[in-house]
Amino acid sequence: MRIAILVYALFIVIASTISSGTLFIVSLIHGELTWKNLAGIAFVLVLSYGFAGIILWIRSRFLRKPA
Repeated sequence: MRIAILVYALFIVIASTISSGTLFIVSLIHGELTWKNLAGIAFVLVLSYGFAGIILWIRSRFLRKPA
């Protein structure tokens, strides 16, 4: 269970990084890179990294190994 939660959090971080990077590159190539697009990309990254951080915090808080 502990490994599954870690893999899930890593998947969230990797998937959001790849999708945001792809959106950034496509917007840059097509000349549609605006502040609004950059703000959206930053929002998605902060939100997903924060969500992964919360998942890892819950993992460390509630799934401790007994002493």
